[in-house]
Order: sequence, then structure tokens, then C-alpha cells
Amino acid sequence: MPQWPHFKTLGSMALALALVAAGAAAATHGGPSYVPSWTQFSPYVPSSTSPSQEMVNIKVLGIRATVEAKPHVDPILQPIVDEIRRSKFNSFYVVAEETRSVATGTSTEIPLAENYSLRVEVEKATGDDVRMNLIWLRLEKDAKGKVQPRTLQRMQMTIRKGKYFLTGGWTLKDGVLSAAIAAQ
Repeated sequence: MPQWPHFKTLGSMALALALVAAGAAAATHGGPSYVPSWTQFSPYVPSSTSPSQEMVNIKVLGIRATVEAKPHVDPILQPIVDEIRRSKFNSFYVVAEETRSVATGTSTEIPLAENYSLRVEVEKATGDDVRMNLIWLRLEKDAKGKVQPRTLQRMQMTIRKGKYFLTGGWTLKDGVLSAAIAAQ
């Protein structure tokens, strides 16, 4: 599994441990079973908010990393190019880009690539810090052949608004999937 470098919002040791866990989870669960249609993901429906709920803009970039003869980095990745270039990959493509307004106490799910999605649950926003849960999901067929989302990894963190956090390392048909998440 790839080892992604740290970001300035978390200590390198904490991120390294999170990425080791992600790699172990991906290695334990093997490669994905592919589902051809994204229509099986439920659409995002904003929930009603009470006056005490704060709205937080969450930006998610789905990133496919590969090794290619001619390196490539999508221009939208410029804010994090130094961090992603420290990996063993040399080409980085944005496969999904979403910005959603999420109320504290609610969540949103963002389809990324192939049969993977990322659910973001915003717990609390205080000043420049946002406490959230990130849940990696993959659509898989159960014993009866029904497609169901399966939780691959769940992590809780506090990130500083405007700074990206990189997570992932899931195997794709062509490369590895990661996501950069920022609160704005």
C-alpha cells in the first residue's frame, strides 16, 4: 500500500498511523469487486438545520495516483502538490471534485471512483477547527447478490479550516484512490 506524506494539519506520526491502518484495511479486504453503475449511490439530500447548527463547506477531491512514463499532476492539485509528490507515484488525476455545505450533526456521501465513496460526518465546528468522521465505503454484492455499501475504514479527526487532509490508498483498476478533504 502507498505511504502518503503528512500534511501540516496533523502530526506526521498520527497521519502515518492512520495511513498504516488504511493500508492494512485495504490489504486485508483485497481488491474491489466492481459495480458498473454509480446510480446505486443515494443522492445527497440536504437535511433541515436548526438555528444551533453551523454550516461547514466540505471540499473533497478524489485522486487517482499512478506511475507513468510521463508524470502528470492535475492543476487543481497545486495546493497539495508538494505532499502528493512525496509518494511513490508520479501522476495524479482528479477523478471527483465536490464542495458541499454540511450542517454540524449531519453527513454527506460523495462518490469518488469505481465503487468507492467517502462519507463525511461533521460533528462540531469551533473557530478554525472542524471535528469530523470520515468513512470509506465500497459497494459490494452480498451473499444474495444484492449490492450493499461496506464500511472499509472509519476515522475521527479535527482539521483546521483551509488545510487539506489526505486519506486513502485503495486499489483501483488503474492506480490507487485517495481523497483530499478540507473544511472551509
